[in-house]
Amino acid sequence: MTQLLNTLKNTRRPVYLYGTGDGADKIIDLLGITPAGVFVSDAFVRDKSFRGMKIKSFSQVCQECEDFITLVAFGSSIEEVILHIKELSRKTELYAPDLPVYGTDIFEISDRSRLEKIYGMLADNISKNTFECIIRYKLSGDINYLFECETSPDEPYKTFLMPDKDETFLDLGAYRGDTVLEYLRFCDNKKIIALEPDKKTFEKLRNTVPEFVKCINSAVSGKDGVVLFQNKKGRGSSLSNTGIKILALTVDTVLKDTQKAYIKMDVEGAELCAIEGAKNTLQKIKPRLNIAAYHRGFDILDIPEKVLSINPGYKVYLRHFPYIPAWDTNYYFI
Repeated sequence: MTQLLNTLKNTRRPVYLYGTGDGADKIIDLLGITPAGVFVSDAFVRDKSFRGMKIKSFSQVCQECEDFITLVAFGSSIEEVILHIKELSRKTELYAPDLPVYGTDIFEISDRSRLEKIYGMLADNISKNTFECIIRYKLSGDINYLFECETSPDEPYKTFLMPDKDETFLDLGAYRGDTVLEYLRFCDNKKIIALEPDKKTFEKLRNTVPEFVKCINSAVSGKDGVVLFQNKKGRGSSLSNTGIKILALTVDTVLKDTQKAYIKMDVEGAELCAIEGAKNTLQKIKPRLNIAAYHRGFDILDIPEKVLSINPGYKVYLRHFPYIPAWDTNYYFI
């Protein structure tokens, strides 16, 4: 984020936020930005305001100001939305700040040797390019780095991930079953366990996946027990210091009798905690892992270090799928 902050600090041009809500709040609060205004897509303009600023359309901003900087304040993987952001970037200097989905730690480089070490761990050129692009993006907010390292979500399945019908697939943070259904496109496997902590989402999960999938209404954590859960009605729900009490299980508990496994972890910022609760499993059976690396500011560094400290025998891959900002960036340990 260093480069972007320097750019914003040294500019005399007004800065406008594209989008409202949590993302815009974080830009203002975590980056200390005082925007000149906020706009949304022309079709969504209403007579409303955000933090005392009237919400405008992009065309209104262009009429009022010839030269300004745009900061994208939301995330999307929808192709039409990404194309629209690309179009805006041709009309205005545009950045998408890399802000943590959870926590307040903003990525910065304090130890280049740490970057070099992780870069050296990566198993193929796509991973190395992805790592370099994501780091450059995090520092600059320049979305072009994201486009330079995009791959298809199907690519890992066709290259190094190839599912095995003899394994148990454990989906942590199963949401509504989208990853289970994706997995089943590549493997006819009936040994699937899906954990989802949110009760309403859990019901949608059970109604979406095949009956043979074992669905568990639970969070995943570093130890078994009861945890507090902040329910945000779907994606974005997470473990918290406040909220409702729910059951939490460890990977070691869920897979205690398993000999071969593939584990996907997309647990809204609790990935490091989930890895801690999988120590025995990682050491004993070395399951293949797919771990989200974008929820917290330093996940891109912390996650490979954590996994390899438990079992250094993994080959490490990194992939980024189409998304602005750098969400849907995942490590694979094979």
